[in-house]
Amino acid sequence: MANDLSLGQRLALAREPRSRRSTALLFNVAESTLANYEQDKRQPPADLLAGYAEQFGTDMNWLITGEESSSQIAQGHLNEPVFKLVVEVVLGELKSRKSLNEYPSSQVGGVLASAYHLALSKADPEGNVAKSKLNTLPDVIAFLLD
Repeated sequence: MANDLSLGQRLALAREPRSRRSTALLFNVAESTLANYEQDKRQPPADLLAGYAEQFGTDMNWLITGEESSSQIAQGHLNEPVFKLVVEVVLGELKSRKSLNEYPSSQVGGVLASAYHLALSKADPEGNVAKSKLNTLPDVIAFLLD
């Protein structure tokens, strides 16, 4: 059933039992803006999605796609800075093509997973990835979507 929820519905569910008003204050956005995100009238920015994941302990993959993360990610083996960077790039590329709600969640999840693994392959020994090293990511995303 959770997979049938829209992005906005998952945002509303993730913040419970917190009110929309207190959540808007927490993220320094207007309550009406948050309502637009929750009603799928506007797409939330990547930093808000990352904030939800951090503040509410929500799985980022579930928040974006409606599907649970793989067991490795779910067990905390996620390089969060790299994943946040990948989410920012992937969401930007997807939104430049059409609304996120128009993509099947499995497709978004697949693109995120592929992009994340590509980003990890470009990481330095400490696990850091410069955004400039991900300049081929839009081409990979286009390939995966076409």
